[in-house]
Amino acid sequence: GEYRKLTGDKTETVHTEHGCTFKVDPTRVYYSERYSSERERVISQIKPGERVLVMFAGVGPFAVMAAKQRDPEEVVAVEKNPVAADYLEENIEMNSVSDTVSSIKGDVREVMEDLGEFDRIIMPLPGAANRFLDLASEHLSSEGHIHYYRFVEGDYMEFIETELEELGLDLDAGEAYNAGEKSPSEDRVCFNLARK
Repeated sequence: GEYRKLTGDKTETVHTEHGCTFKVDPTRVYYSERYSSERERVISQIKPGERVLVMFAGVGPFAVMAAKQRDPEEVVAVEKNPVAADYLEENIEMNSVSDTVSSIKGDVREVMEDLGEFDRIIMPLPGAANRFLDLASEHLSSEGHIHYYRFVEGDYMEFIETELEELGLDLDAGEAYNAGEKSPSEDRVCFNLARK
């Protein structure tokens, strides 16, 4: 987004949500506190012992919250933007979750090969997640779930069924949740995908 300074020189801040603390500079990386309740909704579904992958992890809200609020075996957070990746690493340390969360700085397509399967994959990049859904599907465990965000105009289920067919993926479209608006006609939707 665009920002205009009203006073002072600093743009870095510390934001707290659901017992977690995140250092972030919103003029350099994406972060929206508006999706706090949506993050909590997704995190609440993690079961003890799950391996969790957060693609496009940003400064770490999903990854850190997963480790602090649930009991996963492991959380792997991948972020390509070097500024966001540095904040991600700092936020992991600041929230004392380094024993559970590992961060990987790089392109998700280049780092996934050796990471194995995951029980839950979170894909919070609604504008481009479709370019990586094949990769997520390849690394999804047999009983796993993908939280797949997309911008949708019109009927949610028609959209996801068409997209899965076009991508040639044999996934169950599951449920769809409205996670906010991009514009008056376009919603940010989270689809809970699973193997058929």
